Amino acid sequence: MRKLDLTGQRFGRLVVIKEAGRSSDGRVRWLCKCDCGNYTSTPSTKTLRNGTCRSCGCIQEENRLTCRKIEMKGRRFGQLTVIEEGTKTGKETMWVCVFDCGNKVTVNGNSLRQGKTVSCGCHRKTLLVTHGLYQTRLHRIWRGMKQRCSNPNKQHYDRYGGRGIKVCDEWENDFQAFYNWAMSNGYRDDLTIDRIDNDGDYEPSNCQWITQAENTSKAIRNRKK
Repeated sequence: MRKLDLTGQRFGRLVVIKEAGRSSDGRVRWLCKCDCGNYTSTPSTKTLRNGTCRSCGCIQEENRLTCRKIEMKGRRFGQLTVIEEGTKTGKETMWVCVFDCGNKVTVNGNSLRQGKTVSCGCHRKTLLVTHGLYQTRLHRIWRGMKQRCSNPNKQHYDRYGGRGIKVCDEWENDFQAFYNWAMSNGYRDDLTIDRIDNDGDYEPSNCQWITQAENTSKAIRNRKK
């Protein structure tokens, strides 16, 4: 059988330069130049043609660096603190965390960094169930505020989220923080929440409680600008 000449052919990142002898089992080896600039003489005809060998090893190194674990121990996210690395699940590194209430949970790193897990739910349960605040007007205001800024299907979204208005991180996932601010800043059931700067976000420094009449008057003035 005539020997295949791979000289000049490309396989992945490798370009074959010339034959480089034979391995101990008699397979032809090829000297190749990788796109990264390195040379290698380990590929055989079979590994090049079946795609097993596609670089000098730089692809594997890049993948290793990409998947390298991000150290999380000691970092704080919301109401939890990362205390140690947990058992790895697939490609995800898991982290054991302790919440301010003392409960522990194992969470993957992405959920922590993206803010998907910031509380074990005990504070929300105490606040909303024990104290019955879920059905209150203040909780409806909080929900409505978030909906106007995040739900395109919500009425008047174009005046809020559609203009880039957001709810600050402190309030977005923590009704208790919003509740505490409201109680400390003159909330009454006959008042409505108002953004001092109409182009600013919902955040403690830009919000106040005013009457419905004041809110309506301000809205008219803003529309005339």
